[in-house]
Amino acid sequence: MRIRRWTALGGRLLLIGLGAVAWAVLATVVSFGQSDVNGGFFGEEPSWTPRSPIGWVASVLAWASWAVAATSLVAGAVVLLGALVLAVRRAVAPDDRIDQR
Repeated sequence: MRIRRWTALGGRLLLIGLGAVAWAVLATVVSFGQSDVNGGFFGEEPSWTPRSPIGWVASVLAWASWAVAATSLVAGAVVLLGALVLAVRRAVAPDDRIDQR
């Protein structure tokens, strides 16, 4: 039963991570759309900083979303790996309860 719970937790963490990746991509696209990535005005140097408040909010949201995505994807992978180790140990280990009868 423990293995099912760990597997479910790992799957949920991976789904959260994938959702955060979607938000991060969207926020990154909006952030780049609100910045001077194609060149500055009147011959100035191009800047990656946002021009508007929406760009700043999107930029902060993008950074936060990428952090959440990376954290939850790594955590989900670690939890699923732990569940796999538990399953393999249970399958390989002898059943001590039978020997005690």
